[in-house]
Order: sequence, then C-alpha cells, then structure tokens
Amino acid sequence: MKGYGLVLGGGGARGLAHLGVWEVLEAHDLRPAVVAGTSMGGLVGAFIAAGYRADELERLARSVSWRRLLDLRPTPGLIRQTTLSAWLAQHLPETFEELPTPLAITATDLLSGRAVYLTRGNLHDALRATTAYPGALEPVPYEDMLLSDGGILNQLPVDAALFLGARQVLAVNVTAPDPLELEGRRTLPWRRGARPWGRCAPCAGPWRSCRRS
Repeated sequence: MKGYGLVLGGGGARGLAHLGVWEVLEAHDLRPAVVAGTSMGGLVGAFIAAGYRADELERLARSVSWRRLLDLRPTPGLIRQTTLSAWLAQHLPETFEELPTPLAITATDLLSGRAVYLTRGNLHDALRATTAYPGALEPVPYEDMLLSDGGILNQLPVDAALFLGARQVLAVNVTAPDPLELEGRRTLPWRRGARPWGRCAPCAGPWRSCRRS
C-alpha cells in the first residue's frame, strides 16, 4: 500500500483507538502519503502528518490535563478555547504548509450547512473547528464561515484523501455500531404459562394467536 491515504473518522474519545492503528502501521513501515480526518480523527491525523511516532502520541494523550482543559463555568462550551489553542501551539506547527505530510480535515459551515475541506492556512484554527463538537466547543469563525465539528456531515472523509491525490485508501471508522434490533421480539415480565412473543415457524403467524403453538 505504498503511497496510500490514511483516513481517520470521528468518534470522540473512541478516536483514541486511532493510536493503536497507527502503532501497527508504523511497525510495518506503512507511512501514508496523505492523511485525512474529521473531528478526533482530524486531530490525531494532524499529529501523524506532523511526524509523531505512535509511542510519542500515546505519551502525549496520557499527559493531557483534563482538569485544566475543561471549563465548568456557564459558558457556551465545556473546553477552554485558550487552553486548547495553547496546547496545539505547543505541539503542532501553525500552518498546514509546515506539515511534512499533506493533510485534509473536514468541518461543517453552520451558515451554509455545507461540508468544508481544510488543507491550507492556519492549522490550529482548522483543528479547533473540526473538533468543535456542539456543546463542548464553540463554533470557530473562519474567513466568512462559522465552522463546527466535521463529523456532523462527513464522519469518514475518504473523498478528502482522494482529493489530495491518494489512489488507495485505508479508512478507520471508530463510531459505535447501531444496536442490533430483532424484529418481532419484545421483553416482558415472565408469567407462568405465558407463551413467548415471536412468530410460529409453520404458519408464520404470531405465537400468541397461533393454535399450532
């Protein structure tokens, strides 16, 4: 998969699973030619594009002080913007152009309702935008747009990697699967002599109305 594009989806705290994926890829010397991500995947992707090793990313993730990062005052967001901006400036270059690997991240323009692909300019503002989960971070003014979490419209931006020129893509989706629902099943308190809910195989009718059962 030489020259492939690595795509990392959103998923909040589950996005830290991307670190394990990167550890395996790095162990097999499979460094991507381009990286694309959204929300937490965009944040992790930025560090990969900046050249961070898997062990460095794990140490960095463990060192985050959530007590300093969270803002429990009655404000529009739960995360301190100034603290987040300072943290990004401490660990990442200021612009996309300074990254050794091309990076694309997605955001959602709340004014137009459209997905936005960010590939150049201020990297820190772009990362604050793609991770601006409603209720946790305030939307970020960016040029003539008001940007919020990229996962609102594009949870797994494979198209962004293709836009950067990738011909092969490895996409990592860490979103929780929908719960399995079995048709015709109900949970009720069990009563002695009660027949189970479901359908009768011989006549395909409900068990409770089927004389064969």
